[in-house]
Amino acid sequence: MDIQLPQIIFQIINFSVVMGALTYFLYKPVLKVLEERQKRVEEAQRAAEESITEKNRISELEQKAAEILEKARENAKASESEILAAAKKQAKAEIEKMTISWEEEKKQHLTDMKNEFISTVITTAEKVVGESLDSKKHQKLIDAQLKSLLETI
Repeated sequence: MDIQLPQIIFQIINFSVVMGALTYFLYKPVLKVLEERQKRVEEAQRAAEESITEKNRISELEQKAAEILEKARENAKASESEILAAAKKQAKAEIEKMTISWEEEKKQHLTDMKNEFISTVITTAEKVVGESLDSKKHQKLIDAQLKSLLETI
């Protein structure tokens, strides 16, 4: 077993060719596939992180929206209470105003009816008696009769 130089050179060249072919046809494509896969994994991780961040942001926004909605409801209830109180106060004032007006109108109508009744009674009495009577005496007499009439009503 001699060392034969041409066979060693042939083996080195053969080994180099096989190594080159394997590197070119196998190692580089596999390395390229692994790098692409690593990039996809990294992109998927980034997308997942962005998704989680987005979900957190959406949840925070929903919470803020709920808080704003609750504040708006509270403000609406407060406004409703204030408006209702103001409306009740205004209605009460209107009722009092109308009651006072009605009372004044009632007094005016009673006074008008009393005066008309008095003048009718005096006119009738003058026609019956045929002479003019003292209106002050008649007024007192009629007032007394009207009071007793109103008390019975």
